[in-house]
Amino acid sequence: MPKSFYDYTKLKKRMKDMRYTQTTLAREVPMDRQTLNTKLSHRSMFKQNEISGIARVLNIDAEEFGTYFFTLVVRKDRQLLGERKGLRVMQELKIPNSNITVHFEKQVQLISTETIQQLENQSLLGRTWKVHDVAQRLNKGDNWVRKYILNNPRYLADFNQMEAEGTVWKPHGTSPWLFKATAFAQWLEDHMSEFQLNGNQK
Repeated sequence: MPKSFYDYTKLKKRMKDMRYTQTTLAREVPMDRQTLNTKLSHRSMFKQNEISGIARVLNIDAEEFGTYFFTLVVRKDRQLLGERKGLRVMQELKIPNSNITVHFEKQVQLISTETIQQLENQSLLGRTWKVHDVAQRLNKGDNWVRKYILNNPRYLADFNQMEAEGTVWKPHGTSPWLFKATAFAQWLEDHMSEFQLNGNQK
């Protein structure tokens, strides 16, 4: 896991605006679909040739690379972190032992290393869940998750959106569903009261 996290919100919006999913973008670059998801999920860093390829497909000028690929994550993202302690609110940051002050366009929150460690300990930050992990999170069975969540028409639009954002994806192989734990855990929390209406554990 990289020590610094880059904010790919603008990159993902560019993908959405140009009607690219991770699958179609990876095909055009070209690069492996799982590799692209790994980079967008902060589990590894983009290589120079990958940045160049993505920029070519998405028509991103070289002078804009910084805003799309190298903007450090310093703001609070509710989907990423939820409501957590250890976040410092600020709109400017004074660098110790220097005359440098960094100004932000809007209010941001810095994430403490302690908070990041807590997320790692909770198997959230940078982790990928399978169906069984989701089932354990809800204290339900795998089949229950498939029936009441994954194959439930009520959540179809949500899953289409999350797939476009890279929160949920369905690679080929033995595990047809994978989830970015940080974002999907928040989605589960938001819908917890709906799940509890179904008492069957299987």
